[in-house]
Amino acid sequence: MAQMSLLGIPQNPNDVVFTPDWLAKEIIEHFAPVGVCLDPCKGDGAFYNNLPAGSHWCEITEGKDFFQWTNKVDWIISNPPFSGFFEFLTHSFTIADNIVYVVPFNKVFNAWRNLVEIAKYGGIKEIYLVGKGTEIGWKVGFAIAAVHFQRGYEGGITMQFSPRLTLPAPDLREPAAVNPLQSSFIAEVSPANNGGR
Repeated sequence: MAQMSLLGIPQNPNDVVFTPDWLAKEIIEHFAPVGVCLDPCKGDGAFYNNLPAGSHWCEITEGKDFFQWTNKVDWIISNPPFSGFFEFLTHSFTIADNIVYVVPFNKVFNAWRNLVEIAKYGGIKEIYLVGKGTEIGWKVGFAIAAVHFQRGYEGGITMQFSPRLTLPAPDLREPAAVNPLQSSFIAEVSPANNGGR
């Protein structure tokens, strides 16, 4: 919490949200980081304890301030404080080639400045949806995602749901047209007219 004070950001007790060990392990297995890894918000160690041997960590309550870390790393994986997301993300961009932050899904897209910084860095390679916050023990009902940012990335975004989630079967019926313009738009963007994409 003091870490946020150093940046002039008011402390928010709601920022102390620990990721369950089972979820940290699932996310690390999914992204399979290699090379030099860093958990910038170690907390109780859910991510750090599951990262490859030799990984590094920061935790302000243990005297290791992430904003003082300047060594380059291949991967950052963590659950940053929500109120300081932008500051954590932009500092991460200066030191890492790959960043996976577990946050409420909307947190990434709710400010124009986030999108501008993401575009300058590279892009979002993947969004791995892990469920509602309440399903993973957090006190938020928003959709939670592990978002993979990659330096210099210019491809499309892959989005998938955790395999442990039970999702309803897709509705394969044709959408009902509301007006002629809408039916024209639906025909133009349907998968059949776009090479199956």
